[in-house]
Amino acid sequence: HGENGETMTLVIFRDVSEQQRLEAELRSSEVLFRAAFHTLPDAVPLTDLSTGCFQVVNAGARTVTGYEAHEMLGQSSNSLGLWSDDDPAAFVAHLQRDGSVRDFPTHLRRKDGSVIDVVLSARPVVVGGRSLMLTVTRDVSPQLAAERARDDLRAQLLHSKKMEAVGQLAGGIAHDFNNLLTVILTCCELLRESM
Repeated sequence: HGENGETMTLVIFRDVSEQQRLEAELRSSEVLFRAAFHTLPDAVPLTDLSTGCFQVVNAGARTVTGYEAHEMLGQSSNSLGLWSDDDPAAFVAHLQRDGSVRDFPTHLRRKDGSVIDVVLSARPVVVGGRSLMLTVTRDVSPQLAAERARDDLRAQLLHSKKMEAVGQLAGGIAHDFNNLLTVILTCCELLRESM
């Protein structure tokens, strides 16, 4: 009420344009992050450190592990049998010693039972007050297969060069032996004619 008892309305204007701009930027950033996260070819799960269970999994995890994201959520790498025959103790020890791991070579057992070569990179992160482990798993089987094929070709080339050298050596020896035989045969022929 005013001084004379009349009813008044108090109106407060607050400029929210900056807040709306920031919210729009946040939504845009989230869309960009989701697009990048889910289009990565590597498996990128976020794992709860207290339970070891996958909390968030990107679409690349299906390509690497063969498991759909919904099959992995709430499961651990041990319960899915992802560690193949390798012992994860070396990975965990490296992680505890250095606080993070980069390009740790190991093997991963896919859903279909096949084993592939991978490198793991991991580091702890805190998201919303929760301690999580961000892991990037990259399938390096094609690169290693290409390296093995290259090494096999190199070994074959080396072997063929050795065989070529042996052939040249044998040819040289045969040529020299043929020269000696020619001299011997010529001498024998001269002896025969003189008799």
